[in-house]
Amino acid sequence: MNTKHLVAVDSNVILRFLLGDHSNHSARSRKFFEKAVAGEYQIILSEVVIAECVWVLFSYYKLKMVEIDRMLSALVAADYVDCRNKDVVLRALDDTHQLNVDFIDAFLAEFALEEKTRTVATFNKRHFSRFEEIELFDL
Repeated sequence: MNTKHLVAVDSNVILRFLLGDHSNHSARSRKFFEKAVAGEYQIILSEVVIAECVWVLFSYYKLKMVEIDRMLSALVAADYVDCRNKDVVLRALDDTHQLNVDFIDAFLAEFALEEKTRTVATFNKRHFSRFEEIELFDL
């Protein structure tokens, strides 16, 4: 049984850690992650927080999706991080830059496949047509 203390983390902590762009918050974020690596607690990470990180890194910081995928995939895959739908998130991060689609669209496509359906109801045919295994529901 895992009795390690669980700590949910917000996107601002992740962003300060990844970017190192704030003298106080980045240092505190780094210590937070170092303690998790050392086993003091387990970080729990929501898919919504990942989505916010992707959006901020892409739209505000103008990072390329391949770089965002690299940074966030390393974090999500870390042993000290517990993320629901970890495999779905990792595939969606990869799809985002491989297929040139938004993270939310990639997540929905991968989530649908994980849930054993190929069908997605959307008006965004342009992005979802890039997923070979996805069929669009006729709305």
